[in-house]
Amino acid sequence: MPPPTCCNVRMKHILITGGNSGIGKEAARQLLARGHHVTIVGRDQEKGQRAVAELSAAGGKVKFMAADLSTIAGLRRFADGFIATHQALDVLILGAGMLVTGEVRTADDLHAVFAVNYLSRFHLAERLKPLLTNSADPRLILLVAG
Repeated sequence: MPPPTCCNVRMKHILITGGNSGIGKEAARQLLARGHHVTIVGRDQEKGQRAVAELSAAGGKVKFMAADLSTIAGLRRFADGFIATHQALDVLILGAGMLVTGEVRTADDLHAVFAVNYLSRFHLAERLKPLLTNSADPRLILLVAG
């Protein structure tokens, strides 16, 4: 789909956690096709750069930021770095998630699924709230597995 041509459509800056694969990556693809700037977030730098190369080939402005959202320290490092380089954020799509069947614990001694799929979403939304507040039309979207 080509980018919108109407002068009333404002380009938005969109942050997508888990945007380097799955539904997050498809959301990024669709939003880039509409002319928005997208930042995707994931754990794996190499996988993230491959996703950027693939998404950039279709057009649009996309960048990758690596973050370990399974730990409070990793989440804070990411949020603080993002806040330091951005004035506002129009859309925050929280799509990072994982599924493990065993007893996998994070550095914070939390179950990995709880840490990533639930706790990180709350903390990241709270930390980035000031940037959303600076947007004329902020949106917070949760992608969840059904």
